Amino acid sequence: AEEAYRKHARYYVELGEAAKPGASNLFGVSKFVRLEREHDNLRAALGWALQNWEAELGARLALSMCWFWIDSGYLSDLSWWIDTLLELERAESPAGEALPARTKAYLIQAAGILAMAQGDHDRAVALHEEGLDVYREMGHKKGESASLRELGFVAYEQGDYERAVRLQEQSLVLAREFGNTFDIAWSIRALADAVRGQGDLKRAQALLEEGLAVARGTENEWG
Repeated sequence: AEEAYRKHARYYVELGEAAKPGASNLFGVSKFVRLEREHDNLRAALGWALQNWEAELGARLALSMCWFWIDSGYLSDLSWWIDTLLELERAESPAGEALPARTKAYLIQAAGILAMAQGDHDRAVALHEEGLDVYREMGHKKGESASLRELGFVAYEQGDYERAVRLQEQSLVLAREFGNTFDIAWSIRALADAVRGQGDLKRAQALLEEGLAVARGTENEWG
């Protein structure tokens, strides 16, 4: 029975990760429809992972579901799972296993994204700065770029467009150096939004056209 549960959980981790923005276009435009149809299975798999101290497996599944949950309005679901996983990561596992630093940083980043979605800007900044520190300690430039981008989003929401532009420019430099085309397109768009907030529509348009070309070059529907 345990092996069946474990295989079930791993199957849904793969399903969720294939549907993430920037992943292979396995399910096309209907990828979120597939996740909605499988929602009870996904919850069951995540519940099993938590009950059995499978923190890394649970974190991978929750992280793969982040955008689906946010896009579909399941913010309370996401908040509960993320908080529970972070508590589990801080607890003493019977097996003595800790989450890999990269997974932990991504989990903190997801909590920051959720905090901003719920309007808690101060908590979002604190979480993204914590995640940024973890990524920097690892020397993980792609993660650092993502954290800077998310901090830029928070600054934009707060109306601090000068700070938003500065953060998004830093994010884009790192994305061009270490990211994939999805990261680059996303950082370009984020910078364009911040620049538009400053009122520089000419530069914003040029950036958006550049980002669109990058996204189309990879058939990136999300971008």
